[in-house]
Amino acid sequence: MEFLEIERRNETKAFNMSYTQFHDYYELYFLLSGEREFFIESKLFLLQSGSFCIVPPFSMHKTEGEAYERINLYVSKNLLTDSENAFLQNISEQCAFAFNRKQLQFIIPLLKEASEVETADASKKRNFLLSFIKTVIAYMQTQMLTPLTPTGTLNSPKHSDTLILQIVAYINKEYQQKLTLDMLAKKFYLSKNTLCKRFRDQMNCSPIQYAVYTRLNKAKMYLSSTDKNVSEIAELCGFPSANYMGIIFKKQIGISPLNYRKKQ
Repeated sequence: MEFLEIERRNETKAFNMSYTQFHDYYELYFLLSGEREFFIESKLFLLQSGSFCIVPPFSMHKTEGEAYERINLYVSKNLLTDSENAFLQNISEQCAFAFNRKQLQFIIPLLKEASEVETADASKKRNFLLSFIKTVIAYMQTQMLTPLTPTGTLNSPKHSDTLILQIVAYINKEYQQKLTLDMLAKKFYLSKNTLCKRFRDQMNCSPIQYAVYTRLNKAKMYLSSTDKNVSEIAELCGFPSANYMGIIFKKQIGISPLNYRKKQ
């Protein structure tokens, strides 16, 4: 399924995403003003004005913070060349970067100008957006980008809980295994009540809900990029059976796994 979009957002008040989310296309996130706490997979970054973050397909992420302005570019993997995909995959290993003054003087006016382009012709809009996004990628390929260091101790007391990031990282790695509250609580030396409260405070969901979201995310990835059958995918993603995966998938995504695959 093809997705291509540019989105500009200007929030005058604090705005927090309620839940972690994932999608099957690239998100190129440019922060024009303000500060944002950006969580992606098991990494946490403090983005400041002039920062850039890349979210590859099927990566869990969310942002929180005070007033801000940002411009996002969204593009499906299949719309890009092998070289462009390789570049984006390569920089996604570091996730977040800071632009220097010269880079900002070039890219920010370009982003603002592009976000204001309007046309009723869907074909012209698509061609413009794709050409523009490819231009942005080509520009970044020529630049020395400065990676940001992930941190688990940010200004918000809510995100000083680095143990929760360790639990998130563990679930991201071990999602194929049977994960229970008892097991997680024992492994990280917490009571079940404390584990659930601290995890929900930071992630807005329980550890088991997060594990389910992670498995569904992986299932979507296999469905859209491989020919594996539903039973194989269920096993790879840690679901006890294909039938159970189908029930959870339809409840959370709205359609069956096979119908999801047909739409890709």
